[in-house]
Amino acid sequence: DMFIEEGKIVSTKGRNIRERTWNAKKAGTYSGFPMVVLINQYSASASEIVSACLQDNHRATVIGQRSWGKGSVQNVINVGKKGKLSALKLTTASYHRPSGKNIHRFPGAKDSDEWGVFPDKDHEVKITSEEMRKYLDYRRDRDILQASGPPKANYIDKQLASAVSFLEKQESKKADEKKEAKPADKEKQKEKAPAKKDNKAAWHPVQLKSKLITL
Repeated sequence: DMFIEEGKIVSTKGRNIRERTWNAKKAGTYSGFPMVVLINQYSASASEIVSACLQDNHRATVIGQRSWGKGSVQNVINVGKKGKLSALKLTTASYHRPSGKNIHRFPGAKDSDEWGVFPDKDHEVKITSEEMRKYLDYRRDRDILQASGPPKANYIDKQLASAVSFLEKQESKKADEKKEAKPADKEKQKEKAPAKKDNKAAWHPVQLKSKLITL
C-alpha cells in the first residue's frame, strides 16, 4: 500500500472460507520514481506477496530468478488442555496475486505450473549453488558490526548489480527526455505561466522570496 495508489494488493482463497481482498489507498503512497524488487529461489511468503503485487500493478521491475512458492495461509489452533502446550497449525487458504494467479507451490507441482513469482522479461539473473554459498559467506562477514566497518571483499552480487544498472538507465532516460522537450511544449508552458505585474509592489523583497521558493 505504500507504493501503489490503487488496485488490488493480495487476496486469499480457501475451500471453506470466504475470499478476502486487500486494496490499496492513495493516501501516503510513495510514487513517481522507478523501483526494483530482487528475488531468488529462496524468496518466500511475504516477499512473494510484495513482489507479485508491485509486478502486477506495474509499479516495480522484478529482477532475479523464480521465487520459492510459499503462499499458504495457516492458522494455529490450540488443542491442548489447560497447562499443556499443544497446538495444530492448519493450512486454511492460499494467497493469490492481484492478477488472480496462485503463489503457492503445492505438493507435486511442476515447473510448468503456475506458482511463485517470475522475474520480468529480460531481467532473469540466475545464480548457481556455488554463487549462493559465496553470497552467504559475504553477507555473514558484511552484516557483523565492526568498528572498522565491513571488511573488503571481491564478491559481486550479480542480481544487485543488474538492479543498480537498470535504475541508472531509467534515471538517464528521464534526464534525456527532459532535455529533448519540444519548443512547442515550452511555448505552451509560457502561455500557462501567469503574467508578471509591472508595478513596484510586485518586487517587494518578501514577495520576491516567495516567487523564488515557488520556482
